[in-house]
Amino acid sequence: MGGNFTKIKIKGSLKDITNNEIVEFSTIAIKDKNKYKYIIDNEKYIKSGLYKDFESKDILNVLNIMKREMQNQKINYLKRMELLTQDILLLFERLIQNDNTYNLSIPLENVAHYIDQNFTTNIDINALANLSGYSYHRFRHIFKEHFSLSPKQYILNRQLEHATDLLKHSKKSIEEYKAWKQSLIFEAVTGKNLNCKKKDSGIEWIGEIPENYKLIRLKFLLKEKLQYGANSSGIEFNSDLPRYIRITDIKDSKTLYDENKLSLSEVDAKDYILDDNDILFARSGATSGKCFIYKKEIGKATFAGYLIRAKIDETKLLPNFLVLYTMTKAYEEWKNQVCIQATIQNISAEKYVNLIVPVPPLPEQESIAKMLDSKCAQIDSLIAEKELLIQDLAEYKKSLIFEVVTGKRSV
Repeated sequence: MGGNFTKIKIKGSLKDITNNEIVEFSTIAIKDKNKYKYIIDNEKYIKSGLYKDFESKDILNVLNIMKREMQNQKINYLKRMELLTQDILLLFERLIQNDNTYNLSIPLENVAHYIDQNFTTNIDINALANLSGYSYHRFRHIFKEHFSLSPKQYILNRQLEHATDLLKHSKKSIEEYKAWKQSLIFEAVTGKNLNCKKKDSGIEWIGEIPENYKLIRLKFLLKEKLQYGANSSGIEFNSDLPRYIRITDIKDSKTLYDENKLSLSEVDAKDYILDDNDILFARSGATSGKCFIYKKEIGKATFAGYLIRAKIDETKLLPNFLVLYTMTKAYEEWKNQVCIQATIQNISAEKYVNLIVPVPPLPEQESIAKMLDSKCAQIDSLIAEKELLIQDLAEYKKSLIFEVVTGKRSV
């Protein structure tokens, strides 16, 4: 309404996101304070603000009548408008007496809550302004005043925080999966998951084992003595020559990296050609104790000097079972005990041959290995998914920062 009339605005129905209730809000601004001095007794009337309407929607009902008067403009509609304006002011006086003012920070907190729930989507700032009940420019001003960040900065912060939290959680999940896998293997290869009579192994890090398990040193489970690898330098990889496997080529117990492969000449490799199910142990540095089982499907291969080859007597121990044992906390503890007095970590052949292995009967070894291969494949798949997620999240986080730094995203 124009002229000397009091300006009264209705902000309509504003959804309170925190409790999904629809609440009516009104604003009031006095254009001619003195004209209504006999009605306005409280300075609160003078200030613009948000007020919660009565449950019966009294103010909204009066405003709708005023709207119709303005649209129809029948005889004496201005006098009617004057009376309705006074009615509105009296209703506001009752609101204030009932302490029915609406906390001005609540719409902003609701907007922040909406952002927190939807920041992964494309949020329109105009829509946020509408949600708050303020104009676009007023909303941006009071939002920054309240949160010390512009709406776009607030959204960007939430996106970065979310990506950081997911990265942290995903990395933690991977560690938990790996711990679960190690525990699963340990329980199975030491027979702790079996409901049978047990005996004390006499080894702290192995604990109790089934009565039909034996504890045997590795040297009594070999077909021949352990062998150190070649000391020759590798040459450029050639698929017609044996692949030269070094410590740095081993990704895990069954996988080699494809990058930076080398070969070894037939002459230099002839005494070190690997046979199916040969096991390689790393003997020096941070990777000491690391284990790899060679399979003929890899292709012709030989091994370098910082690796030690073990040829297992498969009438006593399955190579796959031994590899599984090297993935347990018991094996980790053995490595720590062996290396505890060394300045540089090193596990020589003389130390490896004295590794004590819990050995079940061959049929049990086979069933345990088969069960663990299946379970570990499932866990490895979960780990791989998490690693891909971490990679994607890291790229997403980088892209957000890059867009801001290069000006592609305004804040």
